[in-house]
Amino acid sequence: MEKTPAGIAPDTEEKYNRFAPYYDCFVGPLEWVFYRRWRRKYISALKGKILDIGVGTGSNIRYYHAQAEVVGIDRSEGMLNLARQKLARSGKKNITLAKMDAEHLAFGANTFDYVITSSVFCSMDCPQEGLAQIRRVLKKGAKALMIEHVLSRRRPAAFLQSAVNPLACRFFADHLDRELGSAITSAGLELVTEKNLALGDVFRLFVARKT
Repeated sequence: MEKTPAGIAPDTEEKYNRFAPYYDCFVGPLEWVFYRRWRRKYISALKGKILDIGVGTGSNIRYYHAQAEVVGIDRSEGMLNLARQKLARSGKKNITLAKMDAEHLAFGANTFDYVITSSVFCSMDCPQEGLAQIRRVLKKGAKALMIEHVLSRRRPAAFLQSAVNPLACRFFADHLDRELGSAITSAGLELVTEKNLALGDVFRLFVARKT
């Protein structure tokens, strides 16, 4: 059995391994209504060296430009196995996949032109460390594009998220009550864009730059 990389909580990894066969069906409605449009709009035109953190089952694969050099990482071998199948079917040769923890990236500093995340920070053990790693591996002036669900600023929505959060964490290692904007600036990144995408301000696009 492959050893779990440093920093990965075994229980979180195991939850995603167990959930992997059902993941695409579970998130299918969100993918159909929202995510495929966001992936096409914000990812498909990007070129250069790209790090896809939390590549999951490979939902971004079909959208990457032929002139992009992409490395997709995930903490779950079960999720990666499905991503490998999608990659093989796509026939793309400009994408590689690897098991890796976002909080302990095995890349040198100033490596990537872009870092991409989509619904990743909800399951990180330490989001602040993940952001610090993103800053480290980005080239100067390069950007991170993060499509994430976060705690709403609206009280009714935030109350509901907080109420459901214990169950989401227990079964899916999914934190529904996290904030990201202030964490981005605390990590030394410049927050260039924060845009509401769906469900009021629950789903947001964050664009951050390494200065």
